[in-house]
Amino acid sequence: MDAFVTTTPRLNLSYERSGPADGDIIILVHGWPDSLRSWDSVVAGLNAAGYQTIVPSLRGYGATTFRDTDTPRSGETAALARDILDLADALDIARFGLVGHDWGTRALFDACILAPERILYAVALSLG
Repeated sequence: MDAFVTTTPRLNLSYERSGPADGDIIILVHGWPDSLRSWDSVVAGLNAAGYQTIVPSLRGYGATTFRDTDTPRSGETAALARDILDLADALDIARFGLVGHDWGTRALFDACILAPERILYAVALSLG
């Protein structure tokens, strides 16, 4: 998996990307108090099945930081959903699948409400 940081309107958002460049894109959204490492056990299988995966570190995690120190800090799921959509915008991804765990699932549902035309499918789950 390759690690990157991209700029969104609010964040310097870190993420890992792997899999075939021409594969359908799945964004995997971690929960609280997890990290993007919670997806390590599933990424290789998705990549082997032909999917490209993008696994962001949500605000407050990993190398993701706020661009402006005056930005209000919020963990509201609507803010996390906006971060997911902003990441897709920054990476020029029009449509994608979403998989979420815990708070990532709640953010996934909000992203589906905010931009249903962009979400190919959504999978909500709990990792054991």
